[in-house]
Amino acid sequence: MKSAKTIDLGNGRTKEVWYYTDGTTQQEVHRLNDKAHREDGPADIWYYEDGTISREYYYLNGKYHREDGPAIIGYYKDGTISREYYYLNSKELTKEQFEQHLLKKKLQII
Repeated sequence: MKSAKTIDLGNGRTKEVWYYTDGTTQQEVHRLNDKAHREDGPADIWYYEDGTISREYYYLNGKYHREDGPAIIGYYKDGTISREYYYLNSKELTKEQFEQHLLKKKLQII
């Protein structure tokens, strides 16, 4: 792995990118004020050498967090999902607990 390249996105936001020795992207990490953070997608993305996604991690303010699906997703090289973990504010939930949370949230809207 080559050293990281840091891109300043403004307003305290940065994106760090690490590369394989052949120049393809190995990992991207989005940060806000030095904490892993991204509101519109995964904050930490790992890639296989062929460019397909290996793992995705969703963070808000340095905590595992995702309200519309798993916060950690692992993929096989063919793109199928190998594992999923659900988190809200870094508290791990089972898939069933997460689905109950979504249902309660929907009922509050109605």
